[in-house]
Formats: sequence, C-alpha cells, structure tokens
Amino acid sequence: MWSYNKKNDLKSMDAIKKFYQMQQQKYLWEKKTRKAVWRGSSTGNKKLPWRDLPRSKLINASMLHPDILDVGYYAYYQRQKEAEVIKAEFGRKKMIPIEDFQTYIAVIDIDGNAWSSRFPNLLCQNSVVLKVDSSYETYFEQSLTPWVHYVPVKSDLSDLVEVVNHALAEENVLIMQEIVTNANEWCTSHLSNINMAHQMLWTLVGYSELLNASSFNWQEQWGRIKNDLGYNASILLND
Repeated sequence: MWSYNKKNDLKSMDAIKKFYQMQQQKYLWEKKTRKAVWRGSSTGNKKLPWRDLPRSKLINASMLHPDILDVGYYAYYQRQKEAEVIKAEFGRKKMIPIEDFQTYIAVIDIDGNAWSSRFPNLLCQNSVVLKVDSSYETYFEQSLTPWVHYVPVKSDLSDLVEVVNHALAEENVLIMQEIVTNANEWCTSHLSNINMAHQMLWTLVGYSELLNASSFNWQEQWGRIKNDLGYNASILLND
C-alpha cells in the first residue's frame, strides 16, 4: 500500500480525496463493462492438484459463464511440469494493469500462495470488490464489514455466479456504488501513510508488551544475541 500511495502521490488527505474524485470521473459507472474481472498467475497450495486450485476453479467458472466473468491466468508460475497442460486447458489472458480493473463493474479478489496483497488497493478503486473468503486475516480486516465495504464470496465459489449476477444487476447499481463509496472512505481513514505508520507503531508496542509479560529481561537477552551475531546498528544508520 505504501507503493500505491507513492505511485499516485497520495501525501495528504486533500490529495486522497481528489484522487477518488478523479477515479469517479475517469471510470464512469455507466460506461463500465458489465462483468466481473480477475487476472493473475497460477499460484496456490502446491499440495493441491492444479484443477483444485481456487484460482483454477474461478477460471472454470468463467469458461462456463463468459457473459458475466472475464477471468484468466496471464502467467504460469511454480508448476513448471504442468504449465503446458494448464495453458492448453485455460489459455493465456492478456494482463490488465490493476488500475484498469476499474473499467469493469466488479473486481474479484482471491488468494494465491498466501493472502491477497492487492485487496486493500482494490478497495481504493472505483469498482465493487467481490472478495473470496480467505483462511488468512490481515491486520486491517477487522475494520472491514462484508456488504458494507465489499461483497463476500464463499471460499468454495459455490455462490460465485449468484453473487456476480447480484453485483451486476441494474436494480442493485445504487447498492454497489454505496459499497464502493464506503470502501473508499475506509481507505481514506485507514490507508494514508500517517495512519499506516500509526498502526505499525501500535503493533510494535503490542509486541513489546507481550515480550515484557513473558520476560522482563528480553532486552538484555536480545542484546546478547546481537553481540553474538556481530550485529552493528551503525551499519544500518549509515546505509
């Protein structure tokens, strides 16, 4: 998220608000493609057969419902021995820059090897986010509410088509736009550089309190470890 703010020069609250206004003007809702979009690579649990990967299931659904889903792999990583087989099955879609996801009404977010790092970025855009339930929880998700900041999809994708149709329905336009507005307001209040710095500070304070509770001399112990490793703080200061 730091890089996202830097790329878009979001240094102040005024800059953030102007950025959201620009997105609304550039990606008008009535001109968006009436589909849900996703692009990514073939990452996922290496213990699962490639057909059972959540992302592969997502692409299968897209092949069955191309009228509402524009989904595909743009790269094949990790499973080199199977890459050609997977590619023959699913093909290769053209990569779409993340900001151009906003040309679609809905954007799907789904895990790969671990949590989806693009999730907070998507919440800051001008399309409704369809978030596939994850077994991971990031530090900021406790402040997010399904159907307020994003639209949830079951982890097994059993309700995917139903949810996508709901998000794309003409009668739900105002509801989806309100969810986007809520998500953008959440971004404004939680993902500015100063707020992320505060959150990081309180996380470090929390770790310190846990260490103090378990061992009153942890700083002394850590000092001995640093000395044993030949750690020199001045090296970092001079970099």
